[in-house]
Amino acid sequence: MQAISNRWPRERDQRIALIGLLVLLILGALVRLGWMYAIRPAIVGYSDEISYMNLANGDLWSDPTREVGYPLFLRLVGHVIEPLSGIILLQHALGLATGVILFATVRRIGGPQWLGLLPAAVVMLNGTEAILEHMVLTEALFIFVLAGAVYCAVRTSQSDGDWRWAAATGVLFGVAATVRVVGLPLLLVVVPWVAFMAARSHRVRLLRTAAVVVGAAAVLGPYVISHHAARDHWGVGPRAGIWNLYARVAPFADCRRFTPPPGTERLCEATPPEQRTTAVEEYNYAPHLSPADQLWGVNGYSDDPAVNKLLGQWTRQVIIHQPWDYFRTVVEGVGAYIVRTRLVFANRHGIGAPYEHYYRVSIWDPVRIQGAIAGPLTQYYDTRGLLQRQDWVERMLDYEEYTRMKGPHMFVLMSLSVFALFLPRGHPRRMGTLLFGLAWMSLVIPPATHWWDARAAIVPLGPLAATAALGAWQLGRWAARLRRGRVSAAAARG
Repeated sequence: MQAISNRWPRERDQRIALIGLLVLLILGALVRLGWMYAIRPAIVGYSDEISYMNLANGDLWSDPTREVGYPLFLRLVGHVIEPLSGIILLQHALGLATGVILFATVRRIGGPQWLGLLPAAVVMLNGTEAILEHMVLTEALFIFVLAGAVYCAVRTSQSDGDWRWAAATGVLFGVAATVRVVGLPLLLVVVPWVAFMAARSHRVRLLRTAAVVVGAAAVLGPYVISHHAARDHWGVGPRAGIWNLYARVAPFADCRRFTPPPGTERLCEATPPEQRTTAVEEYNYAPHLSPADQLWGVNGYSDDPAVNKLLGQWTRQVIIHQPWDYFRTVVEGVGAYIVRTRLVFANRHGIGAPYEHYYRVSIWDPVRIQGAIAGPLTQYYDTRGLLQRQDWVERMLDYEEYTRMKGPHMFVLMSLSVFALFLPRGHPRRMGTLLFGLAWMSLVIPPATHWWDARAAIVPLGPLAATAALGAWQLGRWAARLRRGRVSAAAARG
């Protein structure tokens, strides 16, 4: 008790912030224990989960559409924590740890001591994220690693000349890229930021930048080499990743504006873009509607390098010759975080699966649940069935709907994040710039390379909420300055 008393903050604001964090931890833990009580070992009604469990217990590189960082995590952790329910419990712990890391990150930037409670609450109390943690999916690991990478980047700025934080930043961003490919573009934000960040000498700046690059290369280099050795593919992203970008551009592709590469002519549609009714997702998952599926006789992707190369050539020609259309459809996708309606191509239905359908229907597919039980759960995890308390499942789903970050909430967070760019010069503004870049890169990349969906919308919440907290702080500073000016003016008149 004496040791705790000695460490207890003396300042009132610090005590309030710490008590607030403890309350969030308790509430967040209760939410996650609620899911552990509702269904064990996990929610397994989604197709991606079966794929990840098979990869973790088989050939890591066998699926051309997925990165292997998460299956490798499942494999390594499975050697230590054998039951699948133990792995899920660990993922819930990562969710709580993510909130603590974001709290610590914001506190190190400056501002009121309680400011970090905003991103911590968004992560810990968000019922949508808690559901994803209770599934065999990448989100829990990726969000945790991303939060750790951001924290290390902040420490890099504070530790002038200490290359170890910079190296840890690179390593964690590299790990993030192996879990979800969206992690790779984030390096395009953090490396230039470190390179141009103020330092006491050019040598220190060069050392920190080199440490970030070397740290990332230490992870991605062996990853790429292993990928090539296993499947003759040089690259961090999955071998069939181009199919997602194809689905992004196919709805507006107009072959009258460019010459299709030889062998891709059948990808061109006779129906003018403004009259097409095929949604972005259907170009991936509806073989009877997708010209690429029909041309090559596949369903959503191909493992043939020659096919993927041709598809990539055609897709790049679309973007090069129709940059305005591509830009508009990306804006449309980013807007879906706020309102899921077609802003540009109004002839087609809403963007992506809505939250209600995804979390109430898709992840509870009874056929997939039985397939998971009969397949990987029995084969790899010695699980004969699911322990499911349906009344509690309904309660937890109701909690998710109540605590979900809906369109208006996202609008507020996205708007507040802009003001982080105007923080006081020096360390706060540098941090605001970094967090803004990472948050918005995380928001833009999914709809720019794939499409908006109810899962992709959860990943950016932590960095976005942290950036919004800083933006709210800056608005508060401006408001306080305005009040002081009015008081001074009134005093002068009096």
